[in-house]
Amino acid sequence: MDWLNPLRYTVSRLRGLVRSARLRILIPDPSWRKVINARDLPFDEIKYLSDGSIKLLGLDLTLPAHPVARDILWYYRLLAEILTNTDAKASWDSHSMELKVRFGAETYPVKCAEEIYTLHELFVLGDYNLFVESESVLMDIGANVGYTSIYLAAQNPSMEVLAYEPLELSYQSAVRNVSINPHLSDRISLHNYGLSGCSQTQTIQSEIAHRTRSSMVIDRASNPFSQVEYLPVSVRKVSDEVRDILKKNPKKSLWLKMDCEGCEYKVLEDLAESGALYEINGILLEWHVVDPRIGSVSWIQGVLSSSGFSVYLQKGRNNSSEMGLCIAIR
Repeated sequence: MDWLNPLRYTVSRLRGLVRSARLRILIPDPSWRKVINARDLPFDEIKYLSDGSIKLLGLDLTLPAHPVARDILWYYRLLAEILTNTDAKASWDSHSMELKVRFGAETYPVKCAEEIYTLHELFVLGDYNLFVESESVLMDIGANVGYTSIYLAAQNPSMEVLAYEPLELSYQSAVRNVSINPHLSDRISLHNYGLSGCSQTQTIQSEIAHRTRSSMVIDRASNPFSQVEYLPVSVRKVSDEVRDILKKNPKKSLWLKMDCEGCEYKVLEDLAESGALYEINGILLEWHVVDPRIGSVSWIQGVLSSSGFSVYLQKGRNNSSEMGLCIAIR
């Protein structure tokens, strides 16, 4: 049957040429075509308008010919899942040149594709679903642009959120995003430093195109396709922070959310060694595969189990073994 392979290749090639020809007619702008081709998007659902903008027909959303809009289109399918599977509404804000995604009373300004990914984790996958009825404090370690802090504060009216983000650019975005939701801003406190096993200035590798992947532990520069900045950031000892919070909130339960790109091992190590881990009611964390000398997923499970938590582990998106979620509840 080897004679079929050249035929299959020829048919596939012809289909590609037909698609390319149709796309040139339907979408004259090469910048839009680049994204649509690269992501193999259903261009029959995308209408090109005379001013250079495009209308996503199935989503009733129009995006202008702007770099931010083109970047957002890279995650068209995730955006479609958000808008079709939830009560979310989205519209382009021509004043701030960003997509505004609204869930109920909350607004999430979106300025890049990876922020669509984060919203998909929250509202479609439910990665950080947490409902605490009693008065509580949640430490958001690795707050990024503040989406999860806003989400958890909205879901838990009796919760105060303390958000920690060491990267200046992400921190400033978080400050703005929280301010756009004034009904929650009095319950969300933002801090421009990270939490780890000690207090010091450290260097973070920040991916220019993917700030959410910035890490003080994982070598992002080893990826030849990544553009990385080396930036100094302030880090504080997490057990000291926990004790200070408990002193100020003696009657509130304490919860942790962690997405700190490999720093979760140092955080848990310090909490365990100091005994502060016993003061925490529950933890939601994203684990990452790092140098085994730093830690492993089985190490996380062992530390939390020995501290009295019921631990649930799962792999990441598309069954990835490089990262995943851990839920630990007392």
